[in-house]
Amino acid sequence: PLREFRFGGAGNDTAVRVAVDADGNLLALGNTDSPDLPVAGGIAPNRYTGATDGFLLKLTPDLQVIYATYLGGAGRDTFEGLATDPSGSVYVAASTVSGELAANGFQPRLNGSPALMTQNAGTTFDTPGANAFRTSVTTWLFTDANTMFAGTLGEGVFRSGDRGLSWQPVNLGLGDLRITTLAAD
Repeated sequence: PLREFRFGGAGNDTAVRVAVDADGNLLALGNTDSPDLPVAGGIAPNRYTGATDGFLLKLTPDLQVIYATYLGGAGRDTFEGLATDPSGSVYVAASTVSGELAANGFQPRLNGSPALMTQNAGTTFDTPGANAFRTSVTTWLFTDANTMFAGTLGEGVFRSGDRGLSWQPVNLGLGDLRITTLAAD
């Protein structure tokens, strides 16, 4: 059956990535300038804080909200990448001009491109391999419970065999290092 779910506020709200976790839950990552999204659960402060912020929404298979939260800091934040791994962790990637990023206080450097991971329904976010990337992570790919790949806008593809604790570039043969999508055979 076809179902519909509406989510948004008074401003511009755009979902840029969707993913389905191992339990069949739907995740949507997007960008917003709405100060009044219907939030539930998620990280603190769970409020609109900047010129544009991100949002992360998780729904059950029957479209019940598990959590809906803002992501971002005081400046313009653009969220671009979303993935889940087999254990249910959620990974998001963004570029930001915020001096801080309101996701568990993490940002590796001012005007950086953070990659964030949550293992507890969006209550806190940690970094998979802090400072591993100098440019935006745009896409993720998991091939098993420990192995993940990150595609970036300018540095190519990176591989981690330890769930993001360490990263190695795997760009041999790549002519264009601007990666927007990764897929497994």
